[in-house]
Amino acid sequence: MDLTRLIAAAPPEAAPDRRTDDGAYGPGHGLSTANSARCNDRSAEDNDRWIALVRTPPATYCRPVLPLPETLARVEARIAETGLVRGDLLGVRDLARRTALRESEIEALLGGSVLPDEPVDDRVRSRVRALHEEYRRRTGKRTAEVCKEVASLLGISPEWARQLLLGKRMPNVPDLTGLATFFRVGHGTMFFTDPAATVLNRQLTELLGELEGAADDGPLVRLATRYGVVTLALRAGRRLTPRQQEALAVMLDGLLAGDDPDERADGRAREGVGER
Repeated sequence: MDLTRLIAAAPPEAAPDRRTDDGAYGPGHGLSTANSARCNDRSAEDNDRWIALVRTPPATYCRPVLPLPETLARVEARIAETGLVRGDLLGVRDLARRTALRESEIEALLGGSVLPDEPVDDRVRSRVRALHEEYRRRTGKRTAEVCKEVASLLGISPEWARQLLLGKRMPNVPDLTGLATFFRVGHGTMFFTDPAATVLNRQLTELLGELEGAADDGPLVRLATRYGVVTLALRAGRRLTPRQQEALAVMLDGLLAGDDPDERADGRAREGVGER
C-alpha cells in the first residue's frame, strides 16, 4: 500500500465543506482553490483506501482475513468451548443492527447460503436507511431532527439530507464519508459499499478476536485486580460474553470509585460506538 499517495489524497484539515444539493462544492466552501480541486478530483478508490487506513482498528491488521465460513466455524467453536449462549453472540437482530444488513441477509449467510450480487447503489442506500432507523430508535429523535444534524455536519440542505437518510438518493463519496462519521461506523465508506458477506465476516472477525481475547484476563478480572477484590461470584447460571463483562465492569467500576455509573457508561459508549 502506497502510504504517500494515500496521505496526499487525504481530506484537507478545514472547516466543514459547503456543497450544493447535487454534491458539488459550491462558492464559499472555505477551501483554497487547490484543496477544492483536490477534494473534487479525489477518486472513490482513494477515499475508500484512506478511510480504511485511518478507521480500521489496529488489531485487524494483525489478524489474517479468513473466508466467512471459516470465521463462523471458529466463532461457533469458541462459543462451545467457553459455554456461552449462541444467541447472545450470533443473534440475527443484533448482527443486523451492528452491520446495517437486512435480517434476511444475516440469516442466509449464517446458514451458509451465497447471496446474489447486489448493485452497490442499492447496498449503500439500504444501509444508510437502516442506520437512520436504528439511530432514531436509539435516540428517540424524529426524522426532521436527524436531518438537521446531518445537514449541519455535511454542509447540505435538510431536504437533501432527508433524501439520503430515507434511501431515496445515492450519496456522493464526501457525503458518504460524512455519514460514516455521523453514525460512528468503522471502516468508512466500505461499511456501506462492501458486499454483505464481507461486512458480516468483518463483524464476526472482530467478535472472534474478543472471544479469543477472553482467554486472557478479561475486564472483570482486571477490575478485581485494581480494587483488590479476591472473589467474584456470578450466580446467573451462565457465562457472560466479553461485551457483557465490559458493561458490568463499567458499572462496578463506577460504584467502587464512587462515581455515577450511568455517566461513566455513557462516556464509554460514546467512545466505542460503531467500532464493533
